[in-house]
Amino acid sequence: MVGSRSTALALAPGMTTTLTAPNRALEIAQLLAIGLGAMGWCLGLFPIVWFSIWMGLSSKKINIAMVKTFCYAKVLPWFGVSFAVIFLMLLTLRFTGNLAIYLCAMEPSLLFICVNVALIAFARRRARTAFAKWPDLTAA
Repeated sequence: MVGSRSTALALAPGMTTTLTAPNRALEIAQLLAIGLGAMGWCLGLFPIVWFSIWMGLSSKKINIAMVKTFCYAKVLPWFGVSFAVIFLMLLTLRFTGNLAIYLCAMEPSLLFICVNVALIAFARRRARTAFAKWPDLTAA
């Protein structure tokens, strides 16, 4: 065992487990990415809720409302963010050092958070508009 940690990799010849500055930056970037990913996942539930309310009010069939909700709240944003991440990763290649590590680790999560916030606002506004068109049920 070499270094401060004992791992299976430490048994391989020439492998060490001591943390250098780039390794610390990578670990910090991974922790930030995990935290932002968890926050993005939790925030990603709200567009599903608001799109399902909107589609439930505006669609005639339940199956169509479910498919539209899934496509609009998850599939289309995933494609858009995936393509945007590719282009942003190419732009961040010009940065070097720890900044590039942090940017590459956090870009997808930050984009998903921004897209989810925009989808929540959009679907919430549409759901309220669709709900306002319903007849007054309290008068009956």
